Amino acid sequence: MLEALGLQEGSGGYAAADKANVKQCDAVLAFRFRVPKTGRGAEKTVHCARTAGTYEHVELAWPPAAVVSEALEPLAPGGRPVLVVWDLSSENAPRAAGDLVAFIKRGAKRLMVTGPAASTQPAAGEQIGAMLTMAFAQMK
Repeated sequence: MLEALGLQEGSGGYAAADKANVKQCDAVLAFRFRVPKTGRGAEKTVHCARTAGTYEHVELAWPPAAVVSEALEPLAPGGRPVLVVWDLSSENAPRAAGDLVAFIKRGAKRLMVTGPAASTQPAAGEQIGAMLTMAFAQMK
């Protein structure tokens, strides 16, 4: 099944997988939640994407609470643009979905998605899935 989809199994843990996925994508969608002590992995992936390969933790500056999502441009040649969704509350999900559609229409063909681990943010998976469903429904 993996080969039919053009996928291959990796090894080496989260860092190796994140770096390999960044190399294969042309844009990154990152989910951050206002939850203490979460998001270091996503922030490493964002920095790696924007710098074309430097996988280190660089804390993202939190925008004002009213900011739902923010497009970040590459920081180096070969870097990838990133859309950071800062607030994925149920009332903000439609706006975040619209922002994602606009971001994809800028030319993203291979999108990498990064966000919190289920162990630190258990509800995130359902929230992210619902928002992605909204976005992809808008793209039909």
